[in-house]
Amino acid sequence: ACNTATAAAIDVLAERYDIPVIGVIEPGVRAVVERTDSRRIGVIGTVGTVGSGAYERALETLTTTGATTGDTTTTTPSIELTTCACPGFVEFVERGITDGPQVKVLAQRLLQPIIDAGVDALLLGCTHYPYLARVIREVVGPGVVLVSSAEETAFAVATRLAELELLR
Repeated sequence: ACNTATAAAIDVLAERYDIPVIGVIEPGVRAVVERTDSRRIGVIGTVGTVGSGAYERALETLTTTGATTGDTTTTTPSIELTTCACPGFVEFVERGITDGPQVKVLAQRLLQPIIDAGVDALLLGCTHYPYLARVIREVVGPGVVLVSSAEETAFAVATRLAELELLR
């Protein structure tokens, strides 16, 4: 359950192993698209994940079948995606610092492209980021729905297990 690992290896793993492989990117993208009214969504993640373009590809696949490179804005049929790398967030969480002036100042600086884009739904594209949800919420405002890629992946796994009749 790591967005960076999913971006780097999901295709190889899915080809190599004869078991269902569920990454964290697609479930998160699907959920954030479902939660937007304005059709302007944001994704924040690590430099590696955002730089991989995995979110843009997942959104393109989703929008072409039915329902992300630095700080960029990409328009896909009826969805405008703003991706934003957030270096430093993981390091704060791993040190147990999830609030305070340093975290808030960093969040204000890093999330400005998200605010400027006027998104109404934001995917927390790193499994560490829910620990910073309170600060992120303060910075982006209460009108932005926060979506956890980790939670959405858990829901996707439960659905897949039910489909395979493997729930216990």
